[in-house]
This record gives sequence, structure tokens and C-alpha cells, in this order.
Amino acid sequence: GYRAGEAVLRGVSFHVAPGEHVALVGRTGAGKTSAVHLLAGLYEPGMGTVRVAGRDPRSLSDEERRRVLGVVPQTSQFLTCTVLENVTLKDATVPQANVVAAARMSGADAFIRALPDGYQTVVRGSGKGAGVQLSAGQEQLLALTRALVRRPAVLLLDEATSALDGATEAAMRHAIRQSVLPNGTAVLTVAHRLATAREADRVVVLDHGRVVEEGTPEDLI
Repeated sequence: GYRAGEAVLRGVSFHVAPGEHVALVGRTGAGKTSAVHLLAGLYEPGMGTVRVAGRDPRSLSDEERRRVLGVVPQTSQFLTCTVLENVTLKDATVPQANVVAAARMSGADAFIRALPDGYQTVVRGSGKGAGVQLSAGQEQLLALTRALVRRPAVLLLDEATSALDGATEAAMRHAIRQSVLPNGTAVLTVAHRLATAREADRVVVLDHGRVVEEGTPEDLI
């Protein structure tokens, strides 16, 4: 919870295995994003334990966090710099080949190559400034590329496709199924579209901070 005596999540327990895709669904305020924030190590639970790849996410160093966790939040922040630098967050140790591979996995490679200078195109950051203005959908694809560039053990997607059209979202789901899950990455998606939940191996339904249903999409439908 965010205030003493007012729990947001109550008795929530679930597990996502390596190479498994689990969708977290529920009404607004059910606790979906709070669960993702706990897994990302942004908050400490008042009771119980949270483990990501066997570790307490709050104990991870910055370098360990980058390697273990890939997170695509509802709203991502971007810098006024090149596409390449936005994906690597200006970490010069990340090879460009890794960036291109991640962009192909996310489905961003095509639009990046169509930009005036490709991966060296300067894009406008979250504030004002010079550079190419990306659409909301392009920003989400770039955010997914950023999350995948280090091939994390765990990928957290918090309504990460809300700005994508149906065809682009379908391409992203296909990329996750074909290129991310086979690498052994555990994927947890906060899903706001039925199509996204249908793609998951398993669905966990939250309501008022509790797990009320859990099973395959076919079983729950």
C-alpha cells in the first residue's frame, strides 16, 4: 500500500516462469501497475516477498538491474539525442549490433531506418528541443527496444501497446512470441486489450487488490 493501514494488494501471489508469458488484467485501480512497480523494485512491500530472477529487485545494482529487468512503463521518457543513444541511454559499451537486434525484435527497425539518418537521427526528447518528433506509437516501440537491448531475464510491460494501432500491436505480440520468449525471458504484461490477454500462456485477474481468477485464456473465457 501507499499509506499505512490501506493495502492496495492483499495476499497476491503468482509466479512467471522463464519463457512464459503471463497477462495481468483487471479494472482500473485493481492493483496491476502497483504489482509491476513492486517487481521493478520501485517500492518495498510492507509484508511478503518479491523476487525477480531469484533476487530482491531492490537489492540489485544498476548494472544488475539493466541485465535482469527490462521495463516498458505506460509513459517513457526520451532524451534529445540520437535514436541509438536513446536506446542505450548513452551507454557506449552497448554495441550497435545489439541495438539493431533489439529493434528487429520489437518491430522498431523499419521505422528507424526510414528516419532521415536512421539510428543516428536526433529525436526530440520529452521536453522541448530540436529533433524529429516521434509519434506515440513509435515512442512505445523505441521504449520496448530499450528494454530488450540487454536481453533481460524478465520483461515487464505496463500497458506498453496502448498507443499502437492493431497491426503494429499484432506485430509486437508476434515478435515477443517468436524472439523474446524462446530466449527464456519471463514476460509479464499488464493487458488492456483482450487480444493481448489471449496471446498469453496464462492470465491472472486482479480485482480490488486480490487475485480472483487465474488460468489459460481459453479457460477464463
